[in-house]
Amino acid sequence: MLLVCACATPPEPFEYVPDNEIKPGPGLFTGEEGTLTIYRKAMSVEPEKDTGSEETQPPDKSKGESMFRKKDTGESRQLLEGVVLTTLVHGEKTLMGQFKITKGSAIPAHSHPHEQTGIMISGQLRFNVAGEIWDVETGDSWCLPGNIEHSAEALEDSVVIEVFSPVREDYLP
Repeated sequence: MLLVCACATPPEPFEYVPDNEIKPGPGLFTGEEGTLTIYRKAMSVEPEKDTGSEETQPPDKSKGESMFRKKDTGESRQLLEGVVLTTLVHGEKTLMGQFKITKGSAIPAHSHPHEQTGIMISGQLRFNVAGEIWDVETGDSWCLPGNIEHSAEALEDSVVIEVFSPVREDYLP
């Protein structure tokens, strides 16, 4: 198993990953500050043997198994007008989703017990978090504590990756 670190200077003993081993996808981006450098560290846990399936394999929590998902294999669903969710992966304590939000769409004010951490892959959103306005654009990230009222408006067509903890049961595939 590999642990990946996308950072300017990795903690020891990570090793550099050459560009030809990095496959483009959500979460790998180039911003105004430059390209993220990817590092990896071998872990002692061996991955399960490949079953040949391209679909998401749900983890067997009793065995502490990992979950992997190939791009473009998840099921998408419309949560609101102009807001589409693809649940990417989930485990015992977290769920990661990709949100595609059409320009002009709005996510109304709401709160939930889940901590919500995200990164803007493309586009621009305006968040209202407990009455404070935050404009976020490509490469920006955030972490909202649970039980805080927040809303969002898409200023451009946007793609966002967010992680929720604990798992949002309503976002499970």
